[in-house]
Amino acid sequence: MRLENKVAIVTGGGRDIGRDVSRVLAREGAKVVVNFANNEAAAAETLDAIHAAGGEAVLHRADVTTAAGVASLVAAAHAAYGAKVDILVNLAGGMVERRPLADIDEDFFDKVMTLNLKSAYLMTRAVAPLMAEGGSIINFASLAGRDGGGPGAAIYATSKGALMTFTRAMAKELGPRGVRVNSLCPGMIATSFHDIFTK
Repeated sequence: MRLENKVAIVTGGGRDIGRDVSRVLAREGAKVVVNFANNEAAAAETLDAIHAAGGEAVLHRADVTTAAGVASLVAAAHAAYGAKVDILVNLAGGMVERRPLADIDEDFFDKVMTLNLKSAYLMTRAVAPLMAEGGSIINFASLAGRDGGGPGAAIYATSKGALMTFTRAMAKELGPRGVRVNSLCPGMIATSFHDIFTK
C-alpha cells in the first residue's frame, strides 16, 4: 500500500499495458481514474478486476488528444477524488497503421503526432499545476523512439522520440518544485498492439 491516498490518472488505462498499470497502482493503494477512448468493454473489465482485488477506481471516457477531452477527464478526477492529482501516466497512443514514406500524407502525420505527443502535452499541462511536491508523471514512449522503429513506423517512432525529449524538458521544468517526470520505452510485449502491427 505504498500509494495509499494517492490519486492517479492513467490515460489509455483500459487495456493491455494500461490495464496492468491501473491494476498495480490500485493494488498499491492509489485511487485510480482509468481513462479510455473507445473500448468500453475492455475498460469495464479493468475496473471489475480492480474492484475484485479490493482496489478503488473509476472509469472515464475522454479523447485526450483534445483540450476539451482532457478538461473532462480532469473534472471527473476532481469529482471522484478531490482537487489533487499525485500521479499521471500518459499511456494513450498508437501507431494507427504502418505506412512507408511515400504514403505518409500530412493528415496521417498530424494524426499520429497528435495521438502520441499532443495528448501527453495536453495532459501534462492540465495536471502539473494540480501536483504537489512528490508528484510523478510517467510518459510511455517506445523502443521505437530510440531505434527508429520497424518498416512503416517512421512517424510513430518520431512521435515517441519527441515524447522522450518532452519528458526531459518537463523533468527540468517541474523537477525544481518536486515533481518527477520520467518515460518508459517498452519493447516487444504481448499486447493487442503487436497482434495488430507486428507480423
